[in-house]
Amino acid sequence: MTFLLSILLAWVTPQKVYAEITPLPCVTVIKKNVQISTAHTELREVSAWNIRKITKIMYEPGTVETFYGRDITPLQAGAELLAAISYRKIFADFSLDLVELEIWHQQQIVGRAQIFRPDIDSPTFEEFAPIIREKGARTWAFISYVIASKFRGQGLAGEVTEGLKRTLFEEYGVDAVLATVLTKNTPSRKVLEKNGFEIIGSTTEWDLWFSLNKRLRTH
Repeated sequence: MTFLLSILLAWVTPQKVYAEITPLPCVTVIKKNVQISTAHTELREVSAWNIRKITKIMYEPGTVETFYGRDITPLQAGAELLAAISYRKIFADFSLDLVELEIWHQQQIVGRAQIFRPDIDSPTFEEFAPIIREKGARTWAFISYVIASKFRGQGLAGEVTEGLKRTLFEEYGVDAVLATVLTKNTPSRKVLEKNGFEIIGSTTEWDLWFSLNKRLRTH
């Protein structure tokens, strides 16, 4: 019954989740069946068959987690994952909107990651858009990751961040990779710093981090 409800919610969710997504010019479409390898992790596109595994390891039943600044239950997380991969299957041939990824380590799922691209001229990011463009970026993608609590402290987040950044720069030629992190999230801030990101803007709750493709950097 829970799974059926998730499916129902999944078809409602896209209208809300993707309402503000607009095409990103000059970015090659992210191919289907994305796989990114690092020394100790493997990132693969989320499979519908693994959604329950992901929500089980990432979210405790009956609890509410804060995800991207909003409260979310395991049921909602599962529904949104299903919505995202359904949307991807339908529209991936046309644009990069949202790619949900499973993070594997030692033959088990240990977290989730995303490649996505909100409109930086939307109210959320509009004050930072001029800064991004002044740095020479004309194409960009956001990344995010969450490692399940029991697998933290092994350097996996750093590897995932490096793998996402490398893939977007080298395979797809994106000018800039961005990430938003809660100001109080010190571990994630350190991960981004070690991977060559810098803060280019802040709000009262989160910071916007930026990394420019080396082909655009001045020496």
